[in-house]
Amino acid sequence: MLGGLEKENVLKALSSENLDLIIQDIISGQTVQVDSKFISHNPHGIILVSKAYGELDQSVGNKVCIQFYVNQVGYCFDSVLQDSSMGLAIVIPEKIERVKSNTFSKPQSVSARILYHDCADKEVTIPCYVEESNNLLSKPAWNNVPQSIQDECRKLMAQFINERKQESSAMVGNGIYLIPVSVFLCNPEIRKNLNDVHGTQLPLDLIYVDSTKIVFGKREYAPELELEADYTLMLEIKLSAFLTRSIIVECTVSDIYSTSYQETACYLCKVTKIKTEDERFISERMT
Repeated sequence: MLGGLEKENVLKALSSENLDLIIQDIISGQTVQVDSKFISHNPHGIILVSKAYGELDQSVGNKVCIQFYVNQVGYCFDSVLQDSSMGLAIVIPEKIERVKSNTFSKPQSVSARILYHDCADKEVTIPCYVEESNNLLSKPAWNNVPQSIQDECRKLMAQFINERKQESSAMVGNGIYLIPVSVFLCNPEIRKNLNDVHGTQLPLDLIYVDSTKIVFGKREYAPELELEADYTLMLEIKLSAFLTRSIIVECTVSDIYSTSYQETACYLCKVTKIKTEDERFISERMT
């Protein structure tokens, strides 16, 4: 339970900031994320959700768990979703807690797809594959790189860094995303000629995500992305049996990494639009 200055700051943020809320119906297990534009407050410590947000209709009268973020720290409290003339009402209780570090932290699974419009303005969808062992939404660690390809990965990373240092427009930053890039490009299984899928189109691999960058890996028969082209990434992150978070990210391809093996490549994309709450959600897990 919070106390003192921290609680005062959290209550102030709840009443004055544009915070998105994650509302989980404890009885049905339904979880929805409510955009701040549907939320208002009254001076008596009550949160009001617009009745236009129909996804919560079935939860009226039920106990709910409310989760939100203030300065990238997760907080939660239990309340009851009540109907009122001004909207769906949530009374802020005395007891507000920090979200425990092991709660909502490690995704159980991640699914993703890319959307864009072609030259005929037709929407095109590219499926994405997320390797379970990739630990997406966690900081890449060198000790997780297979020993058999560490030397090759180290040389490739050094090559990419030296090349990009000479290009002031290239986005390198701290370069931590180059770990999954080098692993993807050096993985002998990925570089194999995939005769069994010849003539079919593979998904792109989603190999890295943070709040400013996304990296896709391309196998031999996967579709290509265009440099400086704009794409939308749709993420579905399953955090528990009842809680799935949907995130929409707009991005632009800013660089392409490849080797002498022409069938593989990695696309580095700069995030151009992401909701503040989703940025906090991702950043919290990358620390």
